[in-house]
Amino acid sequence: MFGRRFTYFQDRLEKLERKASTAFKQEKKRCCRSGLCCWRRACSLAPGDEVKLAEFLDLTVRELFHEYLVVDTDSDEHLTVRPRRVEQMGGCYLTEDQTYDIDTPCIFLDTEKNNACKVHKVKPTEGRLIGCWMVEKDIPIPSWTRKQIIALGWNGSENDEE
Repeated sequence: MFGRRFTYFQDRLEKLERKASTAFKQEKKRCCRSGLCCWRRACSLAPGDEVKLAEFLDLTVRELFHEYLVVDTDSDEHLTVRPRRVEQMGGCYLTEDQTYDIDTPCIFLDTEKNNACKVHKVKPTEGRLIGCWMVEKDIPIPSWTRKQIIALGWNGSENDEE
């Protein structure tokens, strides 16, 4: 089963990369609105990003967390906060493979109108530092403490059954 799902992801990413290939070939200096970044994995929030996003969306931080954000771990097992995918629930813990699930894009990608970030003016720190048109660079993923995320409204559970 894992093999078929992996193949599906690879095929899907290849199609998105072909769509964005003109941006890579032309060595663009800014976003070409391919959506590739937002389909691959939603960017991490640094502590403080949630305040800007909540204000921009006219929500409280807790409302923002429960509606739009999820918790996961990076490769070093540090806790991170990310926007959820369109078909995921906010306010919960997702495993790394769930946050890399490319069936739907980041909740903030406007796929119907202009294929751009709906919260571009206040997009998370990682989203401002990384661009799919740039040569990959090593950008540290912001980590959060469990206490910081619980203050956002997380119940602290890493088990999706609770």
